Amino acid sequence: MYTGVYDKLYGNGDICGAKYSVTCIGGVDGQSSPCRTTNPVEVTVTDSCSPEADNKPCPTFVLSAKAFGLIANPQAGFATITYER
Repeated sequence: MYTGVYDKLYGNGDICGAKYSVTCIGGVDGQSSPCRTTNPVEVTVTDSCSPEADNKPCPTFVLSAKAFGLIANPQAGFATITYER
């Protein structure tokens, strides 16, 4: 399982290959919780996420579909998470 991370966290690629434990803790912007479990998923950093052309900020983590689906309802698209290295 893999993830991209916000470019400021990624730096110059210093954390590429680092493993993070990511846990879903709730919804975003007042939405109901999409969490499927409180168990964490372990992901490996493989890329960074830069702001899109319209300058929308990237989320801190952009989990692979498989990793996100293990901790949250994939249809939600976003979830509030905690993470630790």
